Amino acid sequence: MFIAPRSMLYPLNPIYNEDFIESLPSYICRLCDAHSISTQVIVEEIASQLNESKLYKQNREYSSILYQVNGMGKFASKWVKTLEIITSRNDLHNFNLENWKGIIRPNLLVNKYKSWCPECLNEMKREFHEIYEPLIWNLQQVLACPKHKVHLQSKCPNSNCDKKIPILGSQSHAGFCSYCGSWLGDISNPSTFANQDEIWISRNFQDMVNNNHLPNKLTFSKNGNQMLNIFFPNGVFDQSNTEFLATVFGVHPTTINRWKRGENPELRAIIDGCYLLQRSPFVVDNSKIDQENVRTFVIEKVNLRNHEEKFINLFFTNRIGFVDKYETSLLTSKSLNDFCRRVNIRGFVVFHKHKNVLEFVRTLLLQNKSFSIYLTDNKLNNYLTEKKPQTLCDTAKEIGIPIRTLRKISPTLCKSIAHRRLQYEFLQAKNNEEKLVLNVFKGVSSLLDEGIYPSETKIATFLPKKAFLLDRNIRNAIRFANTSYEENKLKRNNSS
Repeated sequence: MFIAPRSMLYPLNPIYNEDFIESLPSYICRLCDAHSISTQVIVEEIASQLNESKLYKQNREYSSILYQVNGMGKFASKWVKTLEIITSRNDLHNFNLENWKGIIRPNLLVNKYKSWCPECLNEMKREFHEIYEPLIWNLQQVLACPKHKVHLQSKCPNSNCDKKIPILGSQSHAGFCSYCGSWLGDISNPSTFANQDEIWISRNFQDMVNNNHLPNKLTFSKNGNQMLNIFFPNGVFDQSNTEFLATVFGVHPTTINRWKRGENPELRAIIDGCYLLQRSPFVVDNSKIDQENVRTFVIEKVNLRNHEEKFINLFFTNRIGFVDKYETSLLTSKSLNDFCRRVNIRGFVVFHKHKNVLEFVRTLLLQNKSFSIYLTDNKLNNYLTEKKPQTLCDTAKEIGIPIRTLRKISPTLCKSIAHRRLQYEFLQAKNNEEKLVLNVFKGVSSLLDEGIYPSETKIATFLPKKAFLLDRNIRNAIRFANTSYEENKLKRNNSS
């Protein structure tokens, strides 16, 4: 009779339904509850199997590292494999974003701290369902619950606690604060309603995590594993659309071409652009893009975000303040799309809502850049006259321009500042060395006069660091002091 191998832990079934799938940290919490142990025990067990116990002992609350189990990469992959071994399951990779590796960029995907929908938690409790935390709550760009259309909360509702809660702490429980143990479904401070684009983004991320099996199926298809080829087949991103799509996604046309060739796209740009196109980035869509329909939708139905409204209001109320605030971005941006990306606005939306704002910015980028360069040169010339030269890096920080951009704008002045700083450091080092040599010479001479042998331990007392004893000039000073002492001693003996 065949007996299946025993697993270390009970192979608890993860929760998934038509609304949500469970996150891996939530599964770990429920696994610990099923065995009546704390999350600290299971974390230390996995760490010991990975030979990384020291790393976890240095991070007692674990929040600085364990949030990564929701994402993709080596850390998440190791954790999933180890957890599958100790539970004898083979499907846990579907409960983080590991399947999307190689399709979307891994950066800026998951939160370090918990977010949750109190309405969802109360609904689970009211209907006697097991409490769990969906994976979608842990994604950075998800700000609203797609089911109840309210903003997610991110701080403990207990006014005496009011802390951000780590994704997986040493005493974590699904639906409860790991610090004070308060129920996170408390609605004494009800959540505010989300706007249209926040709900749309949440629903599409819901499509993404609910179709976690999809990337693996498509990876071996003739399209390869590139996101644009998988989800936008049949020439949706053809050459005639490239310029238009570049403005919608807020990138350069060459970036669209790189995406088509297989480069992993930035998820924020894809999500924002697909919202304007009104098509999900995670559902295969064969339909062509109607540019006029997209423009009409943006003009009539898309609302400006708070920071975009502030951007436009500043332009109309204080034009000089507008230029001063965005001077660095105006100087360093290569194009209008690049400027919009730097100041975090959707250029396509702002252009169709208030065309004159971006036309003004375009004029500054094309015509006034030479004036900005003139101002930058004046600032750099002022730094050349300072008594104590500073590094080019510090100069760039004070001016507020990246050092690479500064070198492109004023290469000659940058070289002069760097050369002047090098000369200053060389002279400072030379003066310091001369002082040390003089101190050593005087110290050795005084020891010899007192009849004390100048050992290295004694000489080290005259130096800021013992390592200076290895310096060639210091060794020469010691030898010279000894020689001078012997010569003076010989002269005194001869005279007597």
